[in-house]
Amino acid sequence: MISSLASVRSLLFAIFVLMLGSGFLTTLISIRLQVNGTVPIVIGLIATSYFAGLATGAMHVGKLVERVGHIRTFAVVVAVLSASTLSYTFSEHALLWMLLRFIDGFCVAGVYVCLESWLNDRAEGPSRGSVLAGYMIALYLGQGIGQQILNVTGSTPTTPFILALT
Repeated sequence: MISSLASVRSLLFAIFVLMLGSGFLTTLISIRLQVNGTVPIVIGLIATSYFAGLATGAMHVGKLVERVGHIRTFAVVVAVLSASTLSYTFSEHALLWMLLRFIDGFCVAGVYVCLESWLNDRAEGPSRGSVLAGYMIALYLGQGIGQQILNVTGSTPTTPFILALT
């Protein structure tokens, strides 16, 4: 199993780091909205917009990969995801955050499509299960550890969003 993961370790590390920031950001946004006194229905709508973006991205990013390729698609969705993460610091308006969460979801779907198709291309038949298991471990480990970063963030309002990019 270890030998089959060696050839895709950079992809597994990429998903780990991306999900580290994503897990952190998801929890941070909910806490920040609650601390700011946002009503629960609006918090729910903002959270729902992420999953609307995730579903939309899952349906449309494959076409983008076909047109421009994995590398370009991956670069674009990660760049847009980084920009949207920093955009939370501009304003705390609920509609802006709802739009940003939709964009985040779309981009995360793009990351999933790109990385999973790369992994399927790289994985040999007998090792495909091991590679996809390693992918899922990296994904969920990154999301879980990312939420623990909340304990070490700074006191300024923008620091946690910048930290989510690293």
